[in-house]
Amino acid sequence: MSFESPEGNNNSDNRQERIRDRIISPHAEAISDIFKGRYKNVEAPVSIETIKDILYTFIEQAIENTRIYSSEDLAVSFPYTTIRLLELSEELFSHHKAIPEQQERDVNDNGDKSVEFIFGSFVNTSNGHEFTFFEEAMHQLIKKLPRFLEEIDKGENPDDDSVYVLGSPTNELGTMSTQFLESMKGGNTFKQFGALYAEFIDAQLPKDEQERENLHLYLYGISMGSSFATQTAEHLLNEGKITQSHEISKERHIPFTQVRADTLPGASDSSIKKWQIPLGFVADNPFTMLTNAYTRVASIKEVAAMIEINKVLAERGIVENMTPEQKKMKEEAILGRGLLSGEDGIINDLRKGVPIDDNLKLTEVRAVYDPLQYSGSFRREVKQQRENHKGSLGENMVSKSENRRVVGIDQAHTFVFFRENELKRIEKAAAALEKLKN
Repeated sequence: MSFESPEGNNNSDNRQERIRDRIISPHAEAISDIFKGRYKNVEAPVSIETIKDILYTFIEQAIENTRIYSSEDLAVSFPYTTIRLLELSEELFSHHKAIPEQQERDVNDNGDKSVEFIFGSFVNTSNGHEFTFFEEAMHQLIKKLPRFLEEIDKGENPDDDSVYVLGSPTNELGTMSTQFLESMKGGNTFKQFGALYAEFIDAQLPKDEQERENLHLYLYGISMGSSFATQTAEHLLNEGKITQSHEISKERHIPFTQVRADTLPGASDSSIKKWQIPLGFVADNPFTMLTNAYTRVASIKEVAAMIEINKVLAERGIVENMTPEQKKMKEEAILGRGLLSGEDGIINDLRKGVPIDDNLKLTEVRAVYDPLQYSGSFRREVKQQRENHKGSLGENMVSKSENRRVVGIDQAHTFVFFRENELKRIEKAAAALEKLKN
């Protein structure tokens, strides 16, 4: 059994001004700074203010849609947020033009809908919040926004796609229990988190069979979160809640599901992973700070921003739970009974490795220069693949098995979210909004 709380108040006409005036998002400001530098010596194709409006409208919805999911069976709770892409697109549309009357959707229209669940990483209690790797949710909005705006303008009904960003019970807003902590011991950390997140996802699935059949699920994890994604998927598959077969989806009326794991240290096959993973985390941080301007600004200022966000959430009844007992349990859940002792906890179990069921169909994106799982043989394998298949779709594909597609990319562990192609997508989305004024 489970329940979600609280519902919050979304009825204030001034909610945008109130939130964006109170909170300066380091993520939004870092992206704005990238575009200021980009347009320094050229004529800007779009206004930076339009870009900031997209970013802050997104952040405001993420704050307003923050909820706490509580599992009575597992006796824990965690924060999460929901990004509703159609609702967000309509909000942005209304900033530039009155929304035209929409065509009535056919009652028999059961078109496919996509729902994505993002699993993050956390190494302390301030991590594991509902904004972890929100960049992926932002990517989905940016990618779909031009089409959604065009369809809204025509009076059509875009798909009501959603993205969930999942936090952790170890976060300041979450709740741990001795029951859950004990169940994690003996190398069961990722299985227990998988069971928790599977319960949450099952609770979000529609009850109607036709709707479930037409629901396309994406489970997406980055770094440590990749292992949460694979374990969650395995749990849901074993319970028969989802499938990775289109045929079974139609036969049993359950969602077809894809799983993607980026920079997946838990699946490392290195004989020295016990030490390579923690030392890799240490090595990756200064490299990222030096080379990734966005992450440098966003990560340094994130703690201060989350303090302000949590003040807003507290006004809605979502408050921090950091009693001495909770703080101790949360830290033990992350670090075990001793950092690097090898005894329990998320980090220690990650170092031991998190096996992946051979039957799970998985797309893994592996960074060639990831210090957490660097391998000279893998680097050479990717190089050879590129030479043999230059210019083809399989240029970077190094498959380990029939069910596991591995894609090699040239970067370190921390993802570079705002590469050139993503910046162009943001410009395209901003241009689509500005076009509405004309």
